[in-house]
Amino acid sequence: MKLIDLSEPVFHGCQGWPEDPPVRVRALATHQRDGWQVEEITFSAHTGTHIDAPRHQWARGKSITQLPLETFTGPAVIADLRSALSNQPLMSGHLRQALLDADLRDKIVLLATRRAGRGRSSPSKAPPFLTPEGARWLAKQGVRAVGIDQCSIGGLCEPFNSRTHEALLRRGVWILEGLRIPAQVFRICTPAVLWALPLALKAMGGAPCRAVLVITP
Repeated sequence: MKLIDLSEPVFHGCQGWPEDPPVRVRALATHQRDGWQVEEITFSAHTGTHIDAPRHQWARGKSITQLPLETFTGPAVIADLRSALSNQPLMSGHLRQALLDADLRDKIVLLATRRAGRGRSSPSKAPPFLTPEGARWLAKQGVRAVGIDQCSIGGLCEPFNSRTHEALLRRGVWILEGLRIPAQVFRICTPAVLWALPLALKAMGGAPCRAVLVITP
């Protein structure tokens, strides 16, 4: 078995959603002074690679700890959208073409929009984004979840961002944001099994997770 890490590291000063505070890390204990290492970390629950639960956008939606743990692992398919331009709206037509009419029922769809070599040290000012129409199309296909390698699946502009989240979360489709999708992913056969287990942050609308693809011989 091989694991391919799809997660972004979290470190002091890293930024996610532009309006959220950057991560702050403070040493509570050090080897030199105390004989061990302990850190205090302050950050938004939606920093780095994280899951949006329905509660994130919908007051009556399920929180991150109300979703069954089993829902966060399952077959994933990759939509290769690396040719997308800055600020490009991704519609159902783009998704159909990238997914090659695959059966999406109960699948976790991962939208790969970043060109090779483009890092995530800071969020793009004009990332490609999933439109509300594209989100509704995915929900109609019966997908379990949708992920993207951007800080927000609906981009940085309103009302598109809120409407895209609403189109998924109010239909019970959880969202995985802040992915890092390496080039080797595009050389494997999909669907592959994804694990994206969130921290058990009680009653919250989202949580960081470690997202990995599981490759078996």
